[in-house]
Amino acid sequence: MEVDKLFVASYPGIREFFFNNALSTFVSYLIGVFLLMVLVFAVLTFHKKNEVQSRAVNMIMVFTGLGTAMLLIIVLNSISANSKVEKLNYTALGIQYLVPAGAIVLAVLCIALFVMCSVYRRKYLLNNLNARMTQIERRENMKGYLFITPYLIGFTAFIAIPLAFSLFSSFTYYNITAVQKWYGAGNYTSLFTGDKYFWKSLYNTLYYVVFSVPLVIIVSMALALLLNLKVKGMKLFRTVYYLPSVLSGVAVFLLWQWIFDPNAGLLNNGLALLGIHGPAWLFDAATTKPAMIIMRLWGTGSTTIILLAALQGVSKDLYEAGDIDGAKGFKKFFYITLPMISPTIFFVMITGISSAFQIFDQAYIMTDGTGGPSQSLLFYNFYLFNTAFQDMLMGKASAMAWILFIIIMLFTIIQTVASRKWVHYEGGKE
Repeated sequence: MEVDKLFVASYPGIREFFFNNALSTFVSYLIGVFLLMVLVFAVLTFHKKNEVQSRAVNMIMVFTGLGTAMLLIIVLNSISANSKVEKLNYTALGIQYLVPAGAIVLAVLCIALFVMCSVYRRKYLLNNLNARMTQIERRENMKGYLFITPYLIGFTAFIAIPLAFSLFSSFTYYNITAVQKWYGAGNYTSLFTGDKYFWKSLYNTLYYVVFSVPLVIIVSMALALLLNLKVKGMKLFRTVYYLPSVLSGVAVFLLWQWIFDPNAGLLNNGLALLGIHGPAWLFDAATTKPAMIIMRLWGTGSTTIILLAALQGVSKDLYEAGDIDGAKGFKKFFYITLPMISPTIFFVMITGISSAFQIFDQAYIMTDGTGGPSQSLLFYNFYLFNTAFQDMLMGKASAMAWILFIIIMLFTIIQTVASRKWVHYEGGKE
């Protein structure tokens, strides 16, 4: 990093040069992928002669026109930047503004696709298949766009642009204080091939996800079934079980840090009364992750309340029908209760896995930022945080964030596909 600072100080304007070069390369690749998707969409829709298809042609023409304009701007910007490099006499250093290799080819593709859409559009106009919107429809559309404009502005400024910049940064060498230059897939390849802490953090996180999520659902289901009983003082019990979910995170973590203390902790003292010598918990690599899971089970109140609401939504008529058919006890639970609340179980499973993959603050606070013995609590987000704000490697941290996004997305897709086998909705498949 110090070398980068000296380099930037020695060559004024070089930081902006590297950034513009990286940005133009990234945008070129991004437009290329987008245009390929548009081309596939065009091929799939051109054979349909209807109103939807004709409007799709109009949309494709707009996208290809914008793509062509952006790519031409990138090419012109590259040519202009190279002339500035020559004026600054940086060419002697071997520095040259790279014209993205596929930019011109993609521009030609844009133009070809635009012409093809124009031909098809004219053909549909002649056949009166291109239905135009009426003035009333245009006015209604304009009102709708005006209503959603505040949301679109907020979404673009606070979500879309940061996401796009994060994706862009993941393909660059970026340490915040100095240069940001194009690195290609270097951040991703270095993580998978030469970073032992990446695999260690991924293993720790997967361990936590695999064991904590099912246990949380099982314990929450058991508590929800108990809280669904009609006994005296049930409102008090529901409040007590839900309280851990509303307590402040840091205070809870400090409390559990004391509970897990191997000498003066409440847990080991309780085990000692039973004649059991308690483990070192947070000071032993073998028990640190089980300790995190135990702490997570203590805070199952929110999941319990969601499942309780689902249980109370099951129709009593189904249980009465089960009684008539001779179903009792566990049969009612497995053949009536579980199928009827399966959409809710699916929901808490999806959200639980996503949340478990993002575990960070517990381990960070309870290990004082060290990651615990033998880095046993170096979870994925923990390592991502260290990479970004200690090592100052924002490009690498951005790559880690997108890898985590892909992992969570894959888990979600797998669960969604598998849910067709066991999740039952009242309205049926439709």
